[in-house]
Amino acid sequence: MRIALTFTLLATCTALALEIIVSDIVSEAKRTEMSAAVFSGTVTNVQHLPLRKTNAVPNVTPGTAAFFVGGRVQDRGLWRAEVVVDSITKQDAPLGKVAVVYYNQKPIGVFERCPDYPKIETNMSATFWCQRATIGGYTNVLYISTPSWVEGK
Repeated sequence: MRIALTFTLLATCTALALEIIVSDIVSEAKRTEMSAAVFSGTVTNVQHLPLRKTNAVPNVTPGTAAFFVGGRVQDRGLWRAEVVVDSITKQDAPLGKVAVVYYNQKPIGVFERCPDYPKIETNMSATFWCQRATIGGYTNVLYISTPSWVEGK
């Protein structure tokens, strides 16, 4: 038990240190270079996506944002935000006037993680550094994995 607790504490501290170091070391220019799209805008809508594994327990209501893990149903925490684009610094494909970004939030019944989740809210004006990812059934979408890749204005 002590070994597991020590390992968990060490992993948490390492992840926190990496986020602090990476966000300090990775300059805005480097984040831009590593991104598929960089743009500024205002969030008009956020939505929790109803995703679940295809092999979920039959008792799970269809369309719920849950999947079966170790004898219980758990929320996956995947969200999407619609952003009205004000300016574009970089784009790998045309973004249009509204860009959709995907990100994770704390799932219900799950402990905090380190680094924390991105903070994205309706009416928020920010700059977004996004990478391309395939998440669930969503292919090649703009994805924000850490809070340091969203900078509020």
